[in-house]
Amino acid sequence: MFKKILKYNQVIIFILYVVLSLAPFLWYSHQIFKNFTYIGSGDFISPIDIKNLFFYRSFVYNPFQYGGTDVGFIIAGIFPENTLYYILNLVQLTPLVISLLYISIIIFLSEISMYYFILYSLENKLNLSVKYKYFFALIAGIMSGFSPYLMGLLPPGHFRQLIPYSLFPLLLIIYDKILKTKRFSFRSFIYLFIIFLFSASSFGNIGIIYVFLLTLSIYTFLMIIVDRLSIKTGISSFFYIISILIISNIWWILSYINSFRRLTEPGANLSPSNLAVGLAVQKATIINFFLGKAEYQLYLLKTKYYINSISFLIFILLSFFLIIAIIKLYKKAFVSILLMMTLLGIFISKGPREPFGELFMWLYDNIFGFQIFRRPVSKYYGIFMFFFIALSVFGLTITTYKLSLKKFLLFVMIPFIIISSYFVFIFAKNVYLIPFNIPSYYEEARDYLIKNKVKRVLILPGIQGLQPTYDKSINNLYASDFLNLTWYFPFDTPVGANFASGYHNKIINPIMKKIRKNGNFCALTKEAGISHIMLRHDLSLSNPFEDKPKNLSEILDNNKLVVGKKDFKSNEGKGFTIYTLNTKCIANLIQLTKKNEAHIDFQIINPTKIKISISKLKNINILKFLNNFQNSWKIYLSKYSRDFFIKNEQLNINTYPKKKIFFEGDELKLFTKKPLFEESHKINKNWDNQWIIDPQYIKDNYSDSYYSQNSDGSINIQLVLYYKMQSYLYVGFIVFGFISITFFFIGSFLLIKKILIINK
Repeated sequence: MFKKILKYNQVIIFILYVVLSLAPFLWYSHQIFKNFTYIGSGDFISPIDIKNLFFYRSFVYNPFQYGGTDVGFIIAGIFPENTLYYILNLVQLTPLVISLLYISIIIFLSEISMYYFILYSLENKLNLSVKYKYFFALIAGIMSGFSPYLMGLLPPGHFRQLIPYSLFPLLLIIYDKILKTKRFSFRSFIYLFIIFLFSASSFGNIGIIYVFLLTLSIYTFLMIIVDRLSIKTGISSFFYIISILIISNIWWILSYINSFRRLTEPGANLSPSNLAVGLAVQKATIINFFLGKAEYQLYLLKTKYYINSISFLIFILLSFFLIIAIIKLYKKAFVSILLMMTLLGIFISKGPREPFGELFMWLYDNIFGFQIFRRPVSKYYGIFMFFFIALSVFGLTITTYKLSLKKFLLFVMIPFIIISSYFVFIFAKNVYLIPFNIPSYYEEARDYLIKNKVKRVLILPGIQGLQPTYDKSINNLYASDFLNLTWYFPFDTPVGANFASGYHNKIINPIMKKIRKNGNFCALTKEAGISHIMLRHDLSLSNPFEDKPKNLSEILDNNKLVVGKKDFKSNEGKGFTIYTLNTKCIANLIQLTKKNEAHIDFQIINPTKIKISISKLKNINILKFLNNFQNSWKIYLSKYSRDFFIKNEQLNINTYPKKKIFFEGDELKLFTKKPLFEESHKINKNWDNQWIIDPQYIKDNYSDSYYSQNSDGSINIQLVLYYKMQSYLYVGFIVFGFISITFFFIGSFLLIKKILIINK
């Protein structure tokens, strides 16, 4: 009977892994989950409007946050994460259910990936003939899929990075085969291509790429030193990996160039070396690592299930078998390499804690990219956990694989089934993602603001740069603000000194100071392009507010610059108030400084493209664009056309056409076309964009097809304001599409050829 079961072990294990990976849906069994549409915690939140989100995340520039900023890295989230939500949304699954399924996929990938790594290692690296090998691999997969690392990253919302971590064992199998065979096959290329492509959402955080390349480079180095791999093979294989990573992610990496350039500018370190990194590892001791005290490594994981005598005993047992593996398999180069990789995981995860704390800080201060380990555990504890579990299972295998079936069942199978069940149990018992709904008055306010020709909204009170914690009207959600997922027009809020950017210090925070003193803030809101003020009453009173909502309400209710007020509240009185500013305090997103000498109209096509029409331009004028200064904004002169603007769409408002326009066809031409008045593109008043527009220059250098002339000598021109980095995205899509089609045909040809050979 037992042999018959083993015969079908692969299918049985696969089904078991699928069932176990659905553990997040045990959260959904709680009645409270069924009453809500979304789920979130930390910096993760279910997409509110996936169709709109999918569209707006297809642009390298986000005008809705921080006065407008380059967000090329967010493009990576399109696949697989946003694509998964988009497709499943079409079959009417709620964002909450899709989020649970997303976590289930991560768990399953972790299980199956570790399962195959253990089998590969036992058979090919350790050369052990193990009759119970499938059981050892099964247990390793479960412990990997439900390790404290997975649970620990759910509360802060970093679990987007878990896809490449869950696939890392498979990546290591393929890479090890390449190093061993010393050749690059089409099959290995396709496997790596798929792994890196499905990791794209995580790779949007460039630190994850850094972690994996750092890990693989050290693994290669150890293979050269310990396993006597040739240097040439090691270097060529490593660059082979890098090449495939770039090729599989080329569709977004090109558009990330601008963001990456800013990250690497002098003085752009992610954090001071003595600030966050020291606070993040206060209890990250080596002993705690081997005791599995995950709340010390992953700071929000505080639970009686993970931190108790049962959990300690389990990790002590695993540590014991790790020692057994080292003692009994010390002659195996592979075990020595995995041990060194485990120690590397400890060294990085513990950060500046001793021993070798000074070495870590020297690397942090002097090695390019090492600053991504600002919170070392969140980036590297998963690497440690993988090697730790692998070595522990090797120790368990070498100790027990020769036992009789009866002894194996009694002393190994039953105890480790209980241990694995405990891992699954504590995962199902701890619900860190919080279900919530968005009150209808947020949608009502959005529609009201659009009808009221909103430009930009100032959101009060400032909460010192922290993420907002909403009150019970939204079930105590602790998450990133969902406004940028529901309101597709710009807004901002005062930010505390520790979090403030130059834009906030120069524009937004001074407005708050004026309001606080009941002063005249008209000139400042006009410079910032603010048309409305939103005063929230639905924030938790435990928030560290800079100003109490009640005090601000008294000030704004009596301020002469406010000409309109509308409340949006629930039956319980929770909600917010929208104040409309006097028109003299409001400025258009795009404007001419000499208003009486020319007339300007504009139409926003999408976040990276705006069409501008200027009529009766006679003298030199200054064009202002009230968004954060970015070099990538370019102005291009368009041939004069009566069909320049999209018909039936409003002009001079700060919202986007109902018809979503991703690509009009001229963007690739703009990529190579010389911009107009580029030398005059400068920062205006230390934050926004301005250009000097000279009509005489246009007359002297362009044919009359580019303008129409009026009887008084003035001209009418049509301009395209375009964020040039967006063209890099289009180029990336084209290159990726060409590569994918080529690989498809090559793969099809090889498959057909193989079938024909078999038939012969």
